Amino acid sequence: MGFSRSQSVFVALEPDQVWDLLSDPSAWLQFDDHLQQFSPAEMAGDRLQVGDTVKVVPKALIRGFIHAATAPPATIVTAETQRELAWRQDQPGGHTQQNWRIEPSANGGTNLTRHTHVVGPLAVPLGVALAAPLAGDLGAVGARMFQMASTGPELDQPLNIVAGGSGISAHGW
Repeated sequence: MGFSRSQSVFVALEPDQVWDLLSDPSAWLQFDDHLQQFSPAEMAGDRLQVGDTVKVVPKALIRGFIHAATAPPATIVTAETQRELAWRQDQPGGHTQQNWRIEPSANGGTNLTRHTHVVGPLAVPLGVALAAPLAGDLGAVGARMFQMASTGPELDQPLNIVAGGSGISAHGW
């Protein structure tokens, strides 16, 4: 038995813009608030590529602290430009892996899919304790990516706000 969760979201950005964010380790904490750490351990360049290692720590208070102190860095196992990025973190008898797939949308923009899975004898407790926080709301991640890659409104132009409907505030998610 294991842990597996997939989500997809439409992001109103071109695939190259989404790839630019995914392949930049310094962007992860800005677009994914489910992480308390995503930092390079060893990288060959300034963009993530196969073989690079990163320290991945989910926001999980005490469990996150223990994970940060004991878990090895994750390894980038897939880095196909504008198509897919995946990291894998080994654990006793198994691993946690997260794949991010980028697909151009027929109407412009990008369909982004994130698949998180845990395999091995500790899959159930590690999945619930540490992988589940990594597999939170992908819609909020997509919204942050859009905000990061888009230019802001011109300050000399009026700002129109339509309130209601989604329950999302203008300043936070």
